[in-house]
Amino acid sequence: MRTRYQDPRPRNIARGLGFVALLLVVVGVAGAKTTSRGPASINAEVTVPGIAITPIATAQADFMQLVARQAQGIATAPPVRPLINDELEEGGEPGALNGATSALPMTPDAAPPAPHLNIAGPSPTQSYAGLDDIAMVDSSYIIIPPDVDGAVGPTKVMEGLNNNYRIRDKATGVTQVTLGTATFWSPIAPVAELNQLTDPRLTYDRYNNCWIAVMQTVNTNGDILLAISKTSDPAGAWWMYRFTGFAAAYLIDFPIIGFNKNWVTITINQYTTAGAFSNGICLAVNYPLARTGTGSGTLFTQAAGTHFATAPAVTCSATEDSLFLVTHLGSAGATFTVDVISGTPAAPVYTVGGSNVRPGGGWVQPSGNLLPQSAPNAGTAACTPPCKIETQDAQVRSSPIYRNGFLYYTQTVGLPAGSLTHTGIQWTKLTPSTTPVFADGGRLEDATATSTNGGKWYSHPSIAVNAVGDFLIGFTQTGSAQHPSTGYAFHYGTDGAGTLRDPFISHAGEDYYHKTFSTATGRNRWGDFTTSQVDPCDDMSLWTIQEYGKTRVGTNDGNTGSNSSKWATWWVNVAGPNRAVTLGCASDTLATSGDVVSRSFRITNSGGAADQFSYSITDVAGWGGPVSGTTPLLAPASFFDVFVNFTVSPTCTPVSDDITLTVSPVSLSGCYSSQSCLSRIYCDHATAALVSHFDAEAVASGVDLVWASDAVGQIQSWNVYRSFTADGSWELVNSTPIAMGTGGEFRLHDAVTSTTGDVYYRLEGAMTSGNAGTLGTTTITLGASKAMAFAISGGNPFTKSTTLRYSLPHASIVRIDVYSVAGQRVRSLVNGFETPGEHTVDFALRGGSSVLEPGVYMVRMTAGTFHKTLRVVGIQ
Repeated sequence: MRTRYQDPRPRNIARGLGFVALLLVVVGVAGAKTTSRGPASINAEVTVPGIAITPIATAQADFMQLVARQAQGIATAPPVRPLINDELEEGGEPGALNGATSALPMTPDAAPPAPHLNIAGPSPTQSYAGLDDIAMVDSSYIIIPPDVDGAVGPTKVMEGLNNNYRIRDKATGVTQVTLGTATFWSPIAPVAELNQLTDPRLTYDRYNNCWIAVMQTVNTNGDILLAISKTSDPAGAWWMYRFTGFAAAYLIDFPIIGFNKNWVTITINQYTTAGAFSNGICLAVNYPLARTGTGSGTLFTQAAGTHFATAPAVTCSATEDSLFLVTHLGSAGATFTVDVISGTPAAPVYTVGGSNVRPGGGWVQPSGNLLPQSAPNAGTAACTPPCKIETQDAQVRSSPIYRNGFLYYTQTVGLPAGSLTHTGIQWTKLTPSTTPVFADGGRLEDATATSTNGGKWYSHPSIAVNAVGDFLIGFTQTGSAQHPSTGYAFHYGTDGAGTLRDPFISHAGEDYYHKTFSTATGRNRWGDFTTSQVDPCDDMSLWTIQEYGKTRVGTNDGNTGSNSSKWATWWVNVAGPNRAVTLGCASDTLATSGDVVSRSFRITNSGGAADQFSYSITDVAGWGGPVSGTTPLLAPASFFDVFVNFTVSPTCTPVSDDITLTVSPVSLSGCYSSQSCLSRIYCDHATAALVSHFDAEAVASGVDLVWASDAVGQIQSWNVYRSFTADGSWELVNSTPIAMGTGGEFRLHDAVTSTTGDVYYRLEGAMTSGNAGTLGTTTITLGASKAMAFAISGGNPFTKSTTLRYSLPHASIVRIDVYSVAGQRVRSLVNGFETPGEHTVDFALRGGSSVLEPGVYMVRMTAGTFHKTLRVVGIQ
């Protein structure tokens, strides 16, 4: 909410500049503050009647097309100058109940809990500048205060302040595009109202992957404007709706936005045309329909004098049917109420809760210019001591958060209760209903602070909560010995009740700030709210955007609104436990034609929080699958196995099947790319070995690749690929395919000389059937005294026995096992510590304690990170 200042000039500003910019326009700031009409009663469990309401204007708008239209008008924009309008502000506490009794099963404590743990909280993972005190890009008007708001999406952050909308790259903070607020709302708002805009609200719904934006106009019989993006990209298309006609004659001010799966809910204060508070109203828009272009809703009008600044919750749940709303009632009595919207999207029911007393004791309602600050870096302040900043009040000014069965909200409170010497931040956690239960709460304050001793004052809070109950509170910090700064305080879900970790100043104030548009002691506006949000990608990282005093551009501390003072904003991200998954695809397998091969695929949660993963298993040849599904909720380090049967081609056509497992986290659309792993099943030909061996030998000028095959009628040509990582990208070694010819032994030189470490090779055969498949792999370690190697030095196929040769560049534990084509281990040839050098071992069908039948066997050697499998054929 931008409260407005009185000004001796007429409210309708004579522009007289003859400029025809795109849609002309914008918002201003300034105004007169009315007085409270006195306490009003709230009756518990009252159902508020609702009436159907439809928008008087709708539109579909493309953000980038609006940017292009804006650019056409910027060339004719006038000089930078302030815009001044009237906006309403309530100084009292409508609805405060004297002597109210609590509906809570707890009585107020004599003093609040300890403000913090004296333990450092987590440092920012990301931190970068947000939108600052620039003129509206579509009309050159200067706007104060900013009313700091924004939201975080999968790949972008979007800021919505009174001057402009700006989209940034989420990872870097780099500005992508800036659009004036008037241009954004021009598809649905009349031109005459586009200089009446104020109070931007913006949030991101990760359950439906869309952005929600709200703004209002302050003209008589003003409008509520709602926009919902069609996709997760804020630079794309939006649905837009304009609602009006809330009473016979009225003014409105200070919208707050909330949502759940059923409704987008906008609450706002309604006034008489003389500026006296009448009551709160609530617009509940049918959310499923609004996402398709139909913005109908239900309007609830509260009892006279009640529900000032009622705050609906942002609901972090895909299934919660109830939408909860909090209203601060009275500071001295620490009273509040919780209302509930239930029912269906098309037929909501609004139930008013009773008055409750928050444990922890009362406080003083802050009001006016209270927040101290130090003198400007250069020049002198218009006030002595330096002009103070307006604190706002104890209303719940930023959206509460509903999460995991609890409702969280924050307030600015004047402390101590009997006589205000400083302001602090109060947070509350409830089990919500119309008779809520207090779950936890605390305060952030410097108990010894005064306006002159350099102590810390805290104000303008907002809260975000993640999936495991950690929360972050963003704030402004001021004091007589510092410039206004941005910061946050953190609470882990496992921390003690009522506690916060030490506050972290994310961006120290750079200079003094003073803008009034009136007298030197007029309202020095700092904005009406800020925002904090959980990251939609991991549901763990917590973001906040807050305001600070920016370096002044001169020494002018006059009252024009365009003096030297500047505000700016700052983004901070505190990363939570990472989301990650590790995949396990079975090793390549050789199977006989017509066999049924059972393969297992393992999905392991290697992240820091419990998660679910969607998976799919596909194969090229169609021997099995496709298979898809979702894992159960996996705790960190736990896994889920998927088993699939594959029936090998009875004719070995094609000769192999490529099988791919693809996995991605659930409900994180647009945030992470899927991960996959590949394995193959090869069909064995009984008449001839496709490849008898495939080896890599280190030579002075690189690596020699050697293989042998007699499968002349089945293989047409060869390709060899190289990679420097086991799962990396593969490069073709040979410039042209190597013809099969009459078969026999083949040799290819790879001139790789500058590499040390493991080099991986893959031998691929182009079959006469037109298919292609990997028929062999080998690994060689370069840079050692002698490369790791494993090869067949005897016959293959063999009649009685054959000899296997392996070399070790260093001492290692070696294991050589023999497997059937079904993947069953049938014999162990080597299992123990081996010295460096050349070694051999014999493999015989009748060796060891068992006799093996003639056939195809896979012999696998493992030594440290070295793995290699040879295909050997024993015959009669």
